Amino acid sequence: MTNNNLSLSISLIIGFLALHVGFVFAAIAPLSPKALKETANHIVTGEVLEVTSMIRKSKTGFLHLDRVFQIKVKVTGIRKGSGIKLTEKIIIRAWKPSVRIPPYPGLQGHDRIPKKGDKITAYLYDKKDNAYSAVMPNGFDIGNK
Repeated sequence: MTNNNLSLSISLIIGFLALHVGFVFAAIAPLSPKALKETANHIVTGEVLEVTSMIRKSKTGFLHLDRVFQIKVKVTGIRKGSGIKLTEKIIIRAWKPSVRIPPYPGLQGHDRIPKKGDKITAYLYDKKDNAYSAVMPNGFDIGNK
């Protein structure tokens, strides 16, 4: 391979990676209160009983790892949706990046993760495997009832 072909190949690879990182993995802007309400299938208030997490290989591939959270919440109010009952204990999934190689700028995953004892409003969708997913990136309003 000649120097020109090698330089062109390297430039194409770097360009592809730059586009891939810039467009596919760009940070998600926080949703407005109106967009949160429209996106969520369920909106509940509650108290966080427990937060557990684990590191797993990211679905985005490469050498990326994600911290996946399971948040157990006792429901104290229902603002939208059906199928969830008052005082029911539900599990909510959320995630944050743990390792990104190469690192990506900006936020990925959920903006804030509640802690045990927090009073929250959670904007939820997609019940799967007995757990709900929080709307990304700002599906938790912490400290509000």
